[in-house]
Amino acid sequence: MSKRCSKCKENKEFDNFHKHIKSKDGRHANCKDCRKINYKKNIKRRREYQRKYDKEHRKERLEYAIKRRKTNPHFRI
Repeated sequence: MSKRCSKCKENKEFDNFHKHIKSKDGRHANCKDCRKINYKKNIKRRREYQRKYDKEHRKERLEYAIKRRKTNPHFRI
């Protein structure tokens, strides 16, 4: 069976699409190649966002980790 990628508009086999439980056919709308290109294109932006988020929410994250360690001694960050 084949499916059309919504990004590159090519018809490709189902094996060229990642699984996605919530979609009707069980596959993502974009093919693996297009998703890979998009991931690489946005990696810098995502890393900057994560660093900013970590800096802004440091206190909450530390409090959560301390609380979690008390209730679950096997928990490690």
